[in-house]
Amino acid sequence: MNLFGKLLVILLPKFGNIGMRFGDKLKELRLSKKITQRQIAAELSVAPSIYNRFEKNERRVKREMLSKLASVFAISEDEINKL
Repeated sequence: MNLFGKLLVILLPKFGNIGMRFGDKLKELRLSKKITQRQIAAELSVAPSIYNRFEKNERRVKREMLSKLASVFAISEDEINKL
C-alpha cells in the first residue's frame, strides 16, 4: 500500500461512515450481531485468519463467499452487496 493509501486508512475512520470499506462494514455488522470472527469463520468453512483478512480489507471477498456471508448474517445478497 502506498503512502496515500495508508493515510486514508488512518484518517477515514475519523469521519464516521464516510469512506468505510467493505471490511469495516463487515466488522460493524458482525459486532452488531454479537458474533466472533471464529464463529463466522467456522460457518464459512474458512480459517479464522482468512475471515480476519476480509475485515482488515487485506483480502477480496469472492462472489461465492458473499452469498455465504449473507446466509450467516441472515440478510439478503442484495444487502451484503450494498456493504
